[in-house]
Amino acid sequence: MKKRKVLSLLVGLIIATLAVGMMTACGASSIGGGEKEKTEAAETTGAAGKHFTFKITAKEGGTDIAIVEDATFDGEMFGDYLKQYKDCDWEDSEYGIFVKGFCGVSNNDKQELWWQLFVDGESAQVGADMIPLTDGAVYEYVYTLGYDW
Repeated sequence: MKKRKVLSLLVGLIIATLAVGMMTACGASSIGGGEKEKTEAAETTGAAGKHFTFKITAKEGGTDIAIVEDATFDGEMFGDYLKQYKDCDWEDSEYGIFVKGFCGVSNNDKQELWWQLFVDGESAQVGADMIPLTDGAVYEYVYTLGYDW
């Protein structure tokens, strides 16, 4: 009986710790559909740069992230924007930038969970390094279940 009570307490503490960790990974306002402020690095002064919307959405794998940002970036390619985005975990690969995760939520090969890129609502057919930034475009990463290619 005592073991069960201690085990229940430990499980509760672990769950609470994970929930707090998720909230602090991207800021509490990004959990559950809130809006997150622009990253300082993405902001530029004046009219320079491309103006676009950047979204990060995760509902799979027990996560709940919904970030929508109006962004401005003085660069040409979406991959360059991702490289400076503070909540993006990425690495260079032979094919260009490889996104490993956002806000502490990583790709999970065992569960077939991965970050899928959409541009203006359509699944991207090339990597982020090959996608030009366009004024008014919507770039979205969605945490997706299953490999459907």
